[in-house]
Amino acid sequence: MSIIVGIDIGGTFTDLAIINAATGARHYLKVPSTRENPSKAAISGLLELFDTHRINPNELTSVSHGTTVATNAVLEGACARTAMVTTKGFRDVIELARQRRPDLWNLDVPKPNPIASRDLRLEVDERIDHLGNILRDPRPEDVAAMIADLARTGAEAVGICFLHSYANHVHENCVAEEIRAALPEMFVSTSSDVVNEFREYERFSSTVLNASLLPVMDQYLSDFEEGVRKLKPEIALRVMQSNGGVMSSGMARRKPINTFLSGPAAGVVGAVEASTRAGSPDFITFDMGGTSTDVCLIDQGNPTLRQEQIIAGLPVKRPTVDVNTVGSGGGSIAWLDEMGLLKVGPRSAGAYPGPACYGRGGKEPTVSDANMYLGRLNPNSLLGGRMKVDQTAAETALGKLAAPMTICEEEAAAGILKIVTADMVQAIRVISVERGMDPRNYALVAYGGAGPLHAADVALELGMSRVIVPQSPGLLCALGLLHSKLRIDFSQTRLITMEEGAEIAMNELLAGLQADFECWKRSEGVADQPMKTSLSGDFRYHGQDFELSIPLSGSQVTAIDTQRLVEAFHNAHLEQYGYNAPAQQVQLVAMRLVVSGDKPELPAYRASQGERVAVPSEARNVWFETSGWIETPVYLREMLPTGTKLDGPAVVEQMDTITVVPPEMTLSVLPDGALMLESKV
Repeated sequence: MSIIVGIDIGGTFTDLAIINAATGARHYLKVPSTRENPSKAAISGLLELFDTHRINPNELTSVSHGTTVATNAVLEGACARTAMVTTKGFRDVIELARQRRPDLWNLDVPKPNPIASRDLRLEVDERIDHLGNILRDPRPEDVAAMIADLARTGAEAVGICFLHSYANHVHENCVAEEIRAALPEMFVSTSSDVVNEFREYERFSSTVLNASLLPVMDQYLSDFEEGVRKLKPEIALRVMQSNGGVMSSGMARRKPINTFLSGPAAGVVGAVEASTRAGSPDFITFDMGGTSTDVCLIDQGNPTLRQEQIIAGLPVKRPTVDVNTVGSGGGSIAWLDEMGLLKVGPRSAGAYPGPACYGRGGKEPTVSDANMYLGRLNPNSLLGGRMKVDQTAAETALGKLAAPMTICEEEAAAGILKIVTADMVQAIRVISVERGMDPRNYALVAYGGAGPLHAADVALELGMSRVIVPQSPGLLCALGLLHSKLRIDFSQTRLITMEEGAEIAMNELLAGLQADFECWKRSEGVADQPMKTSLSGDFRYHGQDFELSIPLSGSQVTAIDTQRLVEAFHNAHLEQYGYNAPAQQVQLVAMRLVVSGDKPELPAYRASQGERVAVPSEARNVWFETSGWIETPVYLREMLPTGTKLDGPAVVEQMDTITVVPPEMTLSVLPDGALMLESKV
């Protein structure tokens, strides 16, 4: 058994990558996504790959999957009807939120609606304090009455969110058991299982959001698993998480909020692999697909993680690769606002009908149509000839956009590219310049179906001198899935003042996390697999509202360790904020345990070698901002051996993307097959 599969379902295309771990053979496929049933495109594509390359299904080892189903369900309001059960007096926490407006200066921007509307929020008279002491048990008759009310709401799912359940979750567990017994069809999620930390608004919101996705993901993963297991029963199915690791499909069913941004996270993993081979550990990822662009700053090969993300204006308190997303992709629609000014996105043409040039009935001009008109895309076909294009439709769409502005199609297309470049430059500035990092010190790693098409323009605008294009950039998210390792994050809030005897409470907290870890290993069937663990604590000065993460070492905490941790926190605070307060009491807020499996060992990609000289397959007129229209050689990437060096302008075509090399840059093929674009200046 040696066949491993990675499948990434995006908004426009579904990408599939197969690697034979024994022979090193690789097979790729890119098919349009099926929005009505995302698993349909994935399964049909998988069957096509197996049939085309005569792969024996019995050799299938594992399938790893990145999905946008949970994200799209929230963004489109397609979640299940969801109720919430909480402590008496706290039903409005998820609506009051933090009392901050989404846009401080715009009074017309509404606050996001909570997933559970007020009529679906029920209360139970119970109370546990912040130390875990039971002050009031819920009465059985009150719980029974609440369940009767819950049944009448018609909700499919319920999130149980009691005030201090992170300190003691006995009440949440008891009520959950009662609901499951009385309403067996109800999907139930408890806050202590989803986010075992304090700050009730973020915990409540995350839990209710998780509950609302349980029916959606359960149906979706059932369809997906059924299709995969027709190839081979009982195959291991892994789902990508937003933290950069994979989890079992069973865990994904329990915690679907862990799948937010799973596709972009897989791309970051793939980019780390590609850039490491290229010798560039410091880089910024540039993943441009059909509907959006995702960017992430990588320092010394390590992506930054954040403990909270925002989805549709709602907080999701889960570890996430620090990806910044903007609604600019190949399918982003160009339009005129009420003042007649040209805008691009965030609305996208998607896979169907798609850009006008796709010939599927799209009428509105998109970024892809602009690229087609300006000669940057192949005017005859895409996807290695599998998708014919309609250049006339692209010209017609651009003409309708240009007419009200009294400009020509060329100017409209150039304007679209200039605007989308500015949007992507701003996205990179957010994760670099606004955090004190100079993007000129980093390489730009371009991938996604449209990333290499726009990367040079973005890099030149930012003053970045190098662009790396991995061997299969349009499929890098699918390939990143194959490089991802099993991962689980445990956390537990407990407020511990770092004073004499603090190590006793810290060790009790650590023992609880270790017990959760052992339970997880048994439930996931990985008790005999080697695992790596990493421990850290969230520390703050007493009275502060924000914490800093400090690594912990060893399986036990000693008195000497507590002193070292306090010193480490003072130093970290000085580095982060420019000052510290050694006389101030330090407090541990939460402890975190990260568990990961071994990284998959995959055969290295063998780039094409040989004495042949790169010869253009054709030449066509391509528009560049600095030169206008210029005859440009077009190369097939598979015909570029390692060591090739070319001066721009040039266009390099392959099945999954097109790389544009402007006149200001050169191109070379690295030993692993990656392309390196470098500024001539």
